[in-house]
Amino acid sequence: MLQHKNSDPFRQNYLERVISVDTSAIVRHTRQQKALMRQACSIGYSVSKRRPTDLTPEQAASVDKDPRIQKLVEQQQTLRQAGRKSRKIAQKLEKVNKRLISERAKLRRELKHQVRNDWSPEQAVTDIERQLAGQTFEEAPQPPPNDGDVHPAQIRLVEALTATVANTVEDERRRRNNAILAVMAYCPIQEAPLP
Repeated sequence: MLQHKNSDPFRQNYLERVISVDTSAIVRHTRQQKALMRQACSIGYSVSKRRPTDLTPEQAASVDKDPRIQKLVEQQQTLRQAGRKSRKIAQKLEKVNKRLISERAKLRRELKHQVRNDWSPEQAVTDIERQLAGQTFEEAPQPPPNDGDVHPAQIRLVEALTATVANTVEDERRRRNNAILAVMAYCPIQEAPLP
């Protein structure tokens, strides 16, 4: 193989370490679980803090523009205007309320699934464009809130350890030295005991 005397160099140097197929399904002659394998084999697929975990308020509100939801809302309003005069109207109103809640939840779940599925391919293109432009992938970390409980040395430590990487060697050394000094300044501080 590749003009080597045996397959050891191929296995050590060329064979991919991560096998991205469902080997147990192949052995058992069952259908492969592609989504599970993509999840298990991708680096940071679900760990990324930028990956959407829930709908934004605007996305959640957009569900109410669906014609099925609007129809159910109209039914709900007409039944409420009719009042709870009879038991039959009250039961219809209860059914419409339940259908409205379940339909909204279903549409939000579908939209969330779509947003999460669309995020990965779109984010890959965005990351490549940002990398080509020389930008960082992660946004700058937010400084901790300056509460009265947080010691200034701790704030300095967090700021020094989360400082962005410098472009030149001198700036990088300065950043490293500032972080070392911040750790040294924080070390003599005794933290309060945990509750």
